[in-house]
Amino acid sequence: MVEEDRGTNGNKRMRRKKKSKCWIKKDTFNNVDEAEASVENQWSKYYTNYIEDGRKVSYRCQKTKHRGPQCPANIYLLHHADSDKVIVYQTEMEHEHHNDKVCGIDENVRKYIEDLFNDGIEKPKLILKSKLGSCKISVYELEQWYENNQNISIDKNESFIVSYNILYDDEEYEDHQDIEDDGGNKFRIFISSVHLLNIASIVQHIHVDATYKLARQGFPVMVIGTTDFNKILAYNFVRISSILRRRPYIELDKTHQRFIKQKSNWSFLNNALLAIFDQDQQQARGSCSKVEACQTVEQWIGPTTVYLKLCSCLRRKHFRDESGNGIYQ
Repeated sequence: MVEEDRGTNGNKRMRRKKKSKCWIKKDTFNNVDEAEASVENQWSKYYTNYIEDGRKVSYRCQKTKHRGPQCPANIYLLHHADSDKVIVYQTEMEHEHHNDKVCGIDENVRKYIEDLFNDGIEKPKLILKSKLGSCKISVYELEQWYENNQNISIDKNESFIVSYNILYDDEEYEDHQDIEDDGGNKFRIFISSVHLLNIASIVQHIHVDATYKLARQGFPVMVIGTTDFNKILAYNFVRISSILRRRPYIELDKTHQRFIKQKSNWSFLNNALLAIFDQDQQQARGSCSKVEACQTVEQWIGPTTVYLKLCSCLRRKHFRDESGNGIYQ
């Protein structure tokens, strides 16, 4: 029967008739553990209420959203008040799903998590280590990885190792006066692609910025690129190094440039380097001002940006005239 009710504005509000469900006795268990173990993973606990016979725990189909139209197929467990028996009831209606998307954790992922917990692997770091391997590698493994990724691919957009250098404990760097030696093995790596190197070979100005936030160990990651006609930065190289230099922003290493010229006959036309410093890098900015053959050409945007000349002294007018010519600067 449909009931009627009047709202505050005098309009009649129709109440929908509650659909009655026909429940069928499915199984009977002697204890709670057996009953809960029989509930399949497609069901999730919905709500609990108490009736005369005992406690009634209802389950919903978890292939539908928790807040939204529910699937007509349901089950509930009746825990008898006068005994330990548990009876499982299920509706006679079949499942009705508009889509087969599973809400919540996928069954395969759930099974994988259970296996990890059974093996005692509970913390996130241990889970990542068991799946991806150890996050700590030796210098010898790193050198082997460099060797395996030095081949230049046919795809011009695929990255490769342009150059790398590894220093062991008993080795010295050729420019050791410029290195803050703290002992231990050191490495540096230079990554790019054929397409990016082609761009770098025709530009006149190179932009360099460094961040310490990408490397957990604290060594800098240098991002090297150039700007296009719209003053948008286009990345050309990524340089990662554990060798701490007093002049980290002034170098495109000679070994890297030598490698590029020998392998692919690229010649760099860049005349100036734009080093971008953060405000907290006072020491690096002060050391760069003392580097030989480098001269401040122009300074703008406060103290955080400095133009540095590498090859020849550029006049300010000459720099402004060339900054707008061509697609890349």
